[in-house]
Amino acid sequence: MTDKQQVIDNLDDAVAPNCSFWGFKVDDATPREDHKAFLNTQVRERLRLIPPNSAAGISITGACSYTGSKAHNEALGLNRAKAIYQHCQTLGLTSLPNVFFEEPRSHGFDAAQHQEPIPPRTPRIREAQGAIFRAVDFDMLIQPGKVKPLPRPVKLHYFQMRTIYAISVSPPIPIIPGVSVGADLMLFEIKDLGEMTCAIYRYTGFAFSVGIPLDKLEKAVKMGRLTKIVVSAPGVASGSFAGPWNDFTHARGPRVYKPVDKWWGAANYFSVSAFNAPNLPSWINFGGYNTQPPPLYSVRIDPYDGGATIGFPQINTGEGQLTLVAGPQKCTG
Repeated sequence: MTDKQQVIDNLDDAVAPNCSFWGFKVDDATPREDHKAFLNTQVRERLRLIPPNSAAGISITGACSYTGSKAHNEALGLNRAKAIYQHCQTLGLTSLPNVFFEEPRSHGFDAAQHQEPIPPRTPRIREAQGAIFRAVDFDMLIQPGKVKPLPRPVKLHYFQMRTIYAISVSPPIPIIPGVSVGADLMLFEIKDLGEMTCAIYRYTGFAFSVGIPLDKLEKAVKMGRLTKIVVSAPGVASGSFAGPWNDFTHARGPRVYKPVDKWWGAANYFSVSAFNAPNLPSWINFGGYNTQPPPLYSVRIDPYDGGATIGFPQINTGEGQLTLVAGPQKCTG
């Protein structure tokens, strides 16, 4: 993701410059120069193109962080929204005859606070998720005649994903010793933290594996590292069960909602596994493709913790599909 994408995210540029302004400093409401430039160019030009018989209604909403008190963060989110509004005043946008601004407001503290019970993550991931709340939504509604009241702020949505089980099996005829092309069968659970609904998905696909040939696994059986089910599989084999939850949002941010039963579609992954070692490097892309170019997956979890692995050390990378098995349903855990 480029720096510009992190600072200004156009959610619906085809209709109007609806966007989120990112990159506010911690505990600071000062707009960035990027924010001001966007208002002075794309927003100003779009408002100038409104026909005389149409009108635009604009809502500016500051998101709230989950660190600190509710009162402090709601006030900070409101101050950020007001700062964007005041710059619109400076540019003369609020005085245009067919443009109507709602009073700035803030939202999201309760949704943000819901994330706190989640176990600690790496500083990089926690900072990236915290930046979600240090933002201001700028939503514009353009239509003929009088502008209807704008909807309330879009609800923030967050998701988690975990591995229920994962099995990788390769045929007994490798390309070269220890290197083989095989198949993957995995089962995942995805949770909507806002709705507390879950859905189960099956991943099937082909994999390119680099690992230990099956004829070397007899020693592992004696060590008690492999089950008979895994040993009976040909070629290179490994399995993992019941991994931890991994956090994610839609690729375009938590304000773009995708139902928990709609994450099916194209997927791929890369993983490194070794005996029962957790927290090894891995990532997973899933959720099909976005409709606008470039074709990016809806979700990328990096790093992705799939849980401890049963099997000799190996590296897997694969392409496949996520298929909905069950859900949506109320989460049980």
